[in-house]
Order: sequence, then C-alpha cells, then structure tokens
Amino acid sequence: ESKLPHLDWQQVLNRISQSMPADVWLDRISFQDARTAALSGASYSDGGVYDFVEYLKQVPDIAEIALEGTGVGQGTTGPTTSFNLQLTLAALAGSNEKEGKHD
Repeated sequence: ESKLPHLDWQQVLNRISQSMPADVWLDRISFQDARTAALSGASYSDGGVYDFVEYLKQVPDIAEIALEGTGVGQGTTGPTTSFNLQLTLAALAGSNEKEGKHD
C-alpha cells in the first residue's frame, strides 16, 4: 500500500466539478485505476460539452483528455447532447504539475 501512488481525490473531484459549465452535468464518473477515469454526462448544448473539455484541459491533475463520443438525447426541458470522456490523470509521483520535470 505504501508503494501505491496517492492522489488527493477530493481535490481532483473539486477541480472537475469547478470545470463544468452551468448547462453540463455528470451521470457517471468512474476511476479505473489511479491513472484513468471515465466521465459521462450531458449538456443542453453542444458548446457546453466542448467548453467542458477545454476547461478540463486546464486542470493540473489531468494529463490527457479524450472525447470518446457524443449523442443526442431528450431531457425534461428539451434536447440534450450526451458525452463520454476518458481522462488520464497526471503523474502522481509527488508532482501536481501537468508535465514532469526534466533534468
């Protein structure tokens, strides 16, 4: 256990939630391991999904993000755009920076 990477999960979740535009919501978030996560949710606009992806690119805990797909749905107040994202979390070896230091 002491050799496993440690991550401040509360900080990661806070940063993800603070990156969400007002018209975006998450239906599911899952962490496959300490390095990858999957998000699925929806927005009332295509722009909301793409804004969310752009905001997530600024989160220091996320090294890579891939929009794996979008779809069309219907919410109680109108049409929605669903999405699936795959995240690769930044290196956990004592660094909170997106890129590792090079010697």
